[in-house]
Amino acid sequence: MAQLYDAFTPLVLASLEEYGFCKPGEAGAFVEDHGLEIGGRLPTNTSGGSLSEAYVHGINLIIEAARARSAARLSTRCRARSCRS
Repeated sequence: MAQLYDAFTPLVLASLEEYGFCKPGEAGAFVEDHGLEIGGRLPTNTSGGSLSEAYVHGINLIIEAARARSAARLSTRCRARSCRS
């Protein structure tokens, strides 16, 4: 999962390439291939990002990363306690 600054749509493509998730020039194809979706190779801005959610400079990505970490820990704990048939 990645949380990228997306105040402007082209920033997502540039970020994917600059952070090394895609080779230069390949971000468009990565996105078209559903790579950013939940269940894709790199779920990105799972809260909807700054363009879809709310824009509070610098805080939204931190909040979403904390939510994802909490959900992952909770899922692990629940799995350990669940009944298996």
